[in-house]
Amino acid sequence: MPSPTLAIASSSDLATQAGGVIAKSGGNAVDAAVAAGLVTLITEPGVVALGGGGYITLQTPNEDPVTLDGYMAVPGLGNGRVCAPDSMRSVTMEYGGGVTTLVGHASVCTPGALKALERAVGDYGNLNWSDVVQPAVDIAKNGFPLSQACHNYLVYSHDSVFGVCPASAKALHDNNGRLLNVGDTVFVENLADSLELIASQGSSAFYTGAIANLIIDDMRVNNGSLDAKDLSDYQVILRPALTFDRMGWTIATNPPPAVGGATLAALLLAIEPEGHQGWDSVMVKQMLQAQEYVLGFRREHLDRASDIKTAIDQLLANAANMGKPGSPSTVHTSAVDNNGYACAITMSAGYGSGVIAKETGIWLNNTLGELELNRKAANSLQSGERMMSNMAPTVATHENGTILSIGSPGADRITTALAHTLVGYLGLGLDLTTAVHQPRLHLEWYQDKPRFAYEPGLEVTTNSHPTRPTRELSMYFGGVGAVSYDRETGFVASKDPRRAGSAIVVAT
Repeated sequence: MPSPTLAIASSSDLATQAGGVIAKSGGNAVDAAVAAGLVTLITEPGVVALGGGGYITLQTPNEDPVTLDGYMAVPGLGNGRVCAPDSMRSVTMEYGGGVTTLVGHASVCTPGALKALERAVGDYGNLNWSDVVQPAVDIAKNGFPLSQACHNYLVYSHDSVFGVCPASAKALHDNNGRLLNVGDTVFVENLADSLELIASQGSSAFYTGAIANLIIDDMRVNNGSLDAKDLSDYQVILRPALTFDRMGWTIATNPPPAVGGATLAALLLAIEPEGHQGWDSVMVKQMLQAQEYVLGFRREHLDRASDIKTAIDQLLANAANMGKPGSPSTVHTSAVDNNGYACAITMSAGYGSGVIAKETGIWLNNTLGELELNRKAANSLQSGERMMSNMAPTVATHENGTILSIGSPGADRITTALAHTLVGYLGLGLDLTTAVHQPRLHLEWYQDKPRFAYEPGLEVTTNSHPTRPTRELSMYFGGVGAVSYDRETGFVASKDPRRAGSAIVVAT
């Protein structure tokens, strides 16, 4: 019988299966996670895009954990111009209770996804880049079914965001102009050709080669700031992960200048689960108080900070004092293997610009138009700087040697989804799958006022803010993918019932 060697969880079953294929071809956790990540980038239209960016947090044997920063950068290095909000198209949708975002060519930032994924395979993988890209090529050639998660978003955005660019509209609508149904085949013209170039030539095809030329020509004609220098000069930044000890584990997550990892760390430091066996009323109250402080601090200070590191240091110090007894649209892939590799990849394209760059088949991000992540004055942005991010791909190791890879999509709900899961698993004695399935709460802002949204199964009592209960577990509260490996008990792979992803253990 083949022995289990790897576990992987991703936002879609197509992606998870692609990772499994790569594992059976000799790939390690990094190869498998990257292959799955590439598949999510091309098969989750609206939710994410190949012209997006993100972060990869890695744990390798006998080395300190690191994060590859492949997030979007402010464009305009060559032309000296960052598009102002009034050069973008404003769209208001009922998605998520109501959201306004800015879209179109002018909203596109410099994408870093492909360079980060290629760097991960080159530095930490077992296989060639072309082998890891091949599952995505094969899927693009035949098309892929529209997922429920994508449909849930496209119902609100298919016309106003994705229906303006002709190539985008054609890919997502039938011959009568109606949005495709769940399960209908999405076929994106030119996508397979672009992926074959990326497989054979590497990410350089996208950043300096034929694909780059097509993107820049399209930007020039349509008033985008993204230019040839933005693409050619883009570099992945290798950073030491934000690492801290909690509940017998060493946890490593996304470091500054992103705020997602610091927010997650602060939530975990602010909650003290010792002596509790589940989400009793005391634990729920702790989570309410922790979110009220941490998310409030993030909104009032981190989002506008000129010195982000100093602000984060203050947040973590204050949260650690809270945690003493007596005090209170993205995709993700996680993989671990039995050689001590753990890889967590979270990617985003914002709400989507609605743009497929001409003749490339590649959708592009709208990160410059994500108003909730760009709360500074527009004229304060500097070309080349990284945009703000909620993402928090995380790996952790226990004193006994167990390794964990975990992350979630979900915009600003990423950190609260992960905090619920990690408190349950690391501190409350829940098994990993039960911890992923537990109901969650989240401090949200509606019409610029705070309120607590929560799922059934939690008793939420608070006089500080209004509440908004949901009728069932909802993808609004994230979609955690988590996998672990223990040398004695083996692998655990857990998917979130809130989203249609999957999790498998691979035997080779």
